[in-house]
Amino acid sequence: MLPALRERTARAEQLRRLPDETFADFQEAGLFRALQPRRHGGFELDPALVRAAQASAERSGVANLVTFEKRDIFTLDLSNGPTVVTLYLLPRLNAKLLPQLQKLPAGARVVSVAHRLGDIKPDQQVTVDTEDGEFTVYLWRVETLKAAK
Repeated sequence: MLPALRERTARAEQLRRLPDETFADFQEAGLFRALQPRRHGGFELDPALVRAAQASAERSGVANLVTFEKRDIFTLDLSNGPTVVTLYLLPRLNAKLLPQLQKLPAGARVVSVAHRLGDIKPDQQVTVDTEDGEFTVYLWRVETLKAAK
């Protein structure tokens, strides 16, 4: 998958979003299951997994492109923060998180697996078919979230 991601980097920057085929690759690789609670068949992120993901990124030569952290997103300063935030939270938590996500810097994107951010229309929506069923992945640009006050 890494050669394909490297190949699509310029296109993703140009689009200011992940290409559809990258979403499909992430789904096929089980990336979204890392964000899924263990009781629902996921892997549930833990500190050891964060360290393993960072080590894998370093071995693969993409550590400068990605950061893995286990932190409290409700108190984290996002104003100078990430360019992409990936969520797999229940709808009520997504809604509670909205004021925090609106602090992201210009150009940032928010990706949510399976659940929308309240009634804010996503900038992009993709449904992926998996062995566990279909999942919808939503993408919002921070400008869309800020306009939804």
